[in-house]
Amino acid sequence: IDQVDVGGANWSAFDGAQIGFLERYFGEELPLDAVPLNPAGVAAKLGALLDSFKSMLDMVTMRLAVQGPLAGYFPGVAYDAARDHFVATTGRQLIPAFETVFSAAPADAAGTLSWLQSWKPLLDVVLGDFDRGASNLAVTPSYVFSNIVAAFESVHPAAGAVEIAGAFGIPTAQILSGTGDIVGTDGDDMIYVSGGDQTITGGLGSDSYVLGSNFGHDVIDDIEPVGNGHDPDVLRFATIGSGEVTARREGIDLIITVNATGDEVRLVKEFEGIAPGLFGGDFSDDTGVNEIVFADGVVWDTVDMARNSSHPLALDEVIDGTKMVDFMDGGAGNDSLTGGDSGDVYFFGRGYGHDVIRDEMANILIDGSDVLKFGPGLTQNDVEFSHIGNTTNLMITIKDTGETMTVLDQFGAAYTLFGKQWFNRIEEFLFADGSSLEWDDLIRDLDAGAGTAGNDTIYGFSFDDTLSGGLGDDFISGGNDSDTYLFGLGDGHDTIKDQQGNITSGNSDTVRFGAGVL
Repeated sequence: IDQVDVGGANWSAFDGAQIGFLERYFGEELPLDAVPLNPAGVAAKLGALLDSFKSMLDMVTMRLAVQGPLAGYFPGVAYDAARDHFVATTGRQLIPAFETVFSAAPADAAGTLSWLQSWKPLLDVVLGDFDRGASNLAVTPSYVFSNIVAAFESVHPAAGAVEIAGAFGIPTAQILSGTGDIVGTDGDDMIYVSGGDQTITGGLGSDSYVLGSNFGHDVIDDIEPVGNGHDPDVLRFATIGSGEVTARREGIDLIITVNATGDEVRLVKEFEGIAPGLFGGDFSDDTGVNEIVFADGVVWDTVDMARNSSHPLALDEVIDGTKMVDFMDGGAGNDSLTGGDSGDVYFFGRGYGHDVIRDEMANILIDGSDVLKFGPGLTQNDVEFSHIGNTTNLMITIKDTGETMTVLDQFGAAYTLFGKQWFNRIEEFLFADGSSLEWDDLIRDLDAGAGTAGNDTIYGFSFDDTLSGGLGDDFISGGNDSDTYLFGLGDGHDTIKDQQGNITSGNSDTVRFGAGVL
């Protein structure tokens, strides 16, 4: 060390108690009296080493303090030794801890800010190792600000919410608040909504809308025009849990209402969807938010928003979906359901009446599988699938109630430059016992069961069908694609009329004779 030039150096002091603590923590003595072979090289690394020692001391100290002398300031926060993280023990996340710290602050604004600034180094350690649960949930400035807002509105400390956020190191230049309409910047904004009925326009950047307890009736219109990037935006309910609201869709807007107060926020064009290009990408404006985060820690993504906006009614309804994922549940009554683009989820069960699905996918560049989920107690043995005559329609009948779901144009295929497309097909059928039936297996099952001992009229699909009339005098028409007709001894007098309707479909049809036919 004597060989090292210390001019202009910054000094950090570690006393004997700190060194002794680190040695006990590491389980070995620190080599402080060792003579290095390269003193200059060691000295160059010494600053980083001392910084790591300091961070280690802070980390260990706070882990012990939260379990001991400072436990009273951290209600609802615990140290999980197995994961080596701080975790919330209640659904209120960090709010109780902030409430406790705020409650102990002096009665004047200056004293409050000084008090909170003294807590910042301690809270920085806790926040740095705080685990929100899922790996994608980060402790961001807007997450911390939302917790601060909740505690602020509960305790009413002498300083303002923005000033308090600044005391904890949150960049106050990003925080917008006040009464009247608020227009965001072209950067990342944290917008505190508490001034009554407001219209908030977010604009470019990753924006966080933080709603307090009594936010009134507000409109959030977040739009990033095409070509400006799609930065993730989030709506945060600082004081309201996920079970305290009702969500509904109005057109392509999402409306969330607080059950107890009637306060309401409208997210304009939340369900507008995307406009993919021929070679990928999204050529639409970016509208709405990507996530909604509640005070109880529950996070809704866009699929959760759609799911929670579906409310079946005991009426005859006409329900139209959006370009995004939709949850189409008509409930009781005779309903007409149209999901549209993306992968939609339809529901059908006992007590649902006679419903009709016409999916109507409009954009072949928007990929997504549609699903029909059967209600409680319905397995594949409880329903009957049938092909309705010489149509492209599918009928599903619940055997013990006679209720039906008709899927219009389930088997209708269009032959395009992009290949064969099915604009109204349900791709998967899910049963209550966890089993499923894929669309192509359904066609094979219908083909296999089409022939009976009587005189049958059998129509195939735009598919490579394998068809047999069985006994009786049958009329069989395979239609588009390459079909195989089975005929054997005892099958009677059958007639085949293939009736290929599209010359671009497969046209290699075959008659396969059974044993004994020469």
